[in-house]
Amino acid sequence: MNKNKFEKYYQREGLKFGLNDYYIGIYQMYSSHACRISIIKKWLKLIKTGNFCEVGCGFGYFTHFVAKKGIPSTGIDISENKLKIARRIAEKNKLNCKFYRMDAQNLDFKGNSFNWVLSSQVLEHVPDDLKMISELYRISKKYTILTVPKKALFWELLDSSSHIRSFDKPGHGHLREYTTKNIIEKVNKVGFKVLEMKYAGFISPRIDIIFNKIPFMQAIICLLLRK
Repeated sequence: MNKNKFEKYYQREGLKFGLNDYYIGIYQMYSSHACRISIIKKWLKLIKTGNFCEVGCGFGYFTHFVAKKGIPSTGIDISENKLKIARRIAEKNKLNCKFYRMDAQNLDFKGNSFNWVLSSQVLEHVPDDLKMISELYRISKKYTILTVPKKALFWELLDSSSHIRSFDKPGHGHLREYTTKNIIEKVNKVGFKVLEMKYAGFISPRIDIIFNKIPFMQAIICLLLRK
């Protein structure tokens, strides 16, 4: 993967604030985004003290969410265009947030810098996923939340209409999806322990409560990890 091409792709994506729409309105009730957001927020509500870092923060949705709890929060992303918007939102709402442009595979933080780390739907976009997982482990002091797309028919069907796996066509640049076994092996390899695992579907959080045990209904793997 050409690094310049990779970075330009997400810089262009950062010019379209409409991409943030899946964090508001109907997308918070329906869609795969709603399903993973529901799980992530339940885990983020466990944060009472310490600090927080969102790796691949985009427009800063979860960084802002945690900062509203009074927790010092940091967001990093490869797209400066997205970070500009994230900073404006934080300033407007007077939130204790900091945003930095960094590559998730090479984070410019010291080890054990954050009590809580989150990376949601980012790992599938980077060329070296194991390097990124190692970086998440290194900067984490205690807990990490990681979500990735589950290799399933859902993504096969979506790719047929949106080219989700291509950087050269409209889509979101998936380089891969993950089986449950595969992602657990990768996080264990760098030293993480899996505290909890949940599957997010693609219809709504309420539907997930009933059908999340059915493989076809599983679109995203959500992991709560401990260092």
